[in-house]
Amino acid sequence: RKPNLPWTLHQMALGRDILETVQQCTLGRVPNGSAGFVVNAMSTLITLAQDFVNASDAPTKSEK
Repeated sequence: RKPNLPWTLHQMALGRDILETVQQCTLGRVPNGSAGFVVNAMSTLITLAQDFVNASDAPTKSEK
């Protein structure tokens, strides 16, 4: 049971964008007002990771 590859690549790309944003905030390139966005982004990334694990463990019923 392999996960859907395009979906996986999309999630990885999204995670990379979030990580790059976090790195920019760490380096002080992003206004302080974006801190809330980073927290939300990290929460989203964690949720996506959990969904990915659940999707990998579950039968591939989401495929149409």
